[in-house]
Amino acid sequence: MIEVYYFDSNIFILPALYEGKRAEKARDWLKKMVKGEIEASTSVFTLDEVVWIISREAGRKKALTQGERLLEMPHLKLLDVKTEDAVRMINYQKRYENLQPRDAVHLSVALRNGIHTVVSDDDDFEHVKEVEWEGLLEE
Repeated sequence: MIEVYYFDSNIFILPALYEGKRAEKARDWLKKMVKGEIEASTSVFTLDEVVWIISREAGRKKALTQGERLLEMPHLKLLDVKTEDAVRMINYQKRYENLQPRDAVHLSVALRNGIHTVVSDDDDFEHVKEVEWEGLLEE
């Protein structure tokens, strides 16, 4: 059975905007997914984050191109965000002091969909007990 991972938005943003070890590790995760070695999911909020951040850093045209690429990626499932995820976001933020609001939404969406491994450059997932965190930090 192929393992399913939840990809945070920075997995898509880093390779689009930057060079270096973290961007390369994110690119490696995306390659594994595209080749079908792993399955990945992310929330529709990720598309928003990717387009917004890339637009600010590199312009609207590149942002929209990257957004379209994300929508067409094989082995990537976009998951809806529901009202219950907003409620859980508040609860996760109460439980984990360093967890940012958008990351708390990602956590809720992942868990609601039975995904227990989050791939992210954000180390606020490191202390979340409900999921395994695959970071991009240098070893």
